[in-house]
Amino acid sequence: MPNELTRREQEVLYGIAGDLTNQQIAASLGIGIGTVKAHVKRMFLKLNVNDRALVPLVALGKLEHAARLPRSRRA
Repeated sequence: MPNELTRREQEVLYGIAGDLTNQQIAASLGIGIGTVKAHVKRMFLKLNVNDRALVPLVALGKLEHAARLPRSRRA
């Protein structure tokens, strides 16, 4: 787990990895859906991704940097 993610971001990450919706993550953590969205947005920035499906892969170091390029730059 990357050190730069906060504990709460890591908890949201586990929800994403478990294929939960933002609403399900919010309910399971007892926080608002807007708070979940804010955590997801910060993870996108910290991990340099723009696709929710990539967040767990990048966070766990299972995806090469080249695969994280914006879609317009992929071959």
